[in-house]
Amino acid sequence: MSCLYLLNRPITQNIVAELAGILSDTDSVLLIEDAVYAAVQFEQSPFSVTTGVLLPDCQTRGISAHNCPFEKVPSYDEMIKWVLAHEKTLTWSS
Repeated sequence: MSCLYLLNRPITQNIVAELAGILSDTDSVLLIEDAVYAAVQFEQSPFSVTTGVLLPDCQTRGISAHNCPFEKVPSYDEMIKWVLAHEKTLTWSS
């Protein structure tokens, strides 16, 4: 069963470690709200699954995601497509 994990807080090593233990190959991670700061925090994705960053949230925070290691999700409509492509959605606020 695929799950989309929505991360909405800055990414810490604890979050990376916790998710590493539960992510499966069919899961995805989408960085939203303050989690988009990871677009400039990491040179490569810390997650072993498809990981996206929501560009409108980057723009709101003045972050350039041009060279970030994540798939760029250009709009809220595209975010909905990510949600619909998974069987479950979980907001990770740890």
